[in-house]
Amino acid sequence: MFPNIRAELGRRKMTRLDLSAETGIKYGTLISKLNGESEFTFAEAVGIKKALKTEMPCEDLFEPDELENEE
Repeated sequence: MFPNIRAELGRRKMTRLDLSAETGIKYGTLISKLNGESEFTFAEAVGIKKALKTEMPCEDLFEPDELENEE
C-alpha cells in the first residue's frame, strides 16, 4: 500500500517486524495499517519516519500506491 515505506525498509534492510519493534506498534496493527485496513495516527507516522531515519516528508513517505487511488 505504501511503496515509499517499502522502499525505505529495503534500503535499510529492515523487515516489518523490525519496524514494529522500533516504533512500538504491535506487528498485527502495523500490518493492518500498511495494508490500508485502518489509518496511521500522527504519532505512529512520526515514529515510522524516525525509525526509517529518512528525510522524506511524511506526505511522500505515506503516499499510497497509484493503483489504490484508482479504486
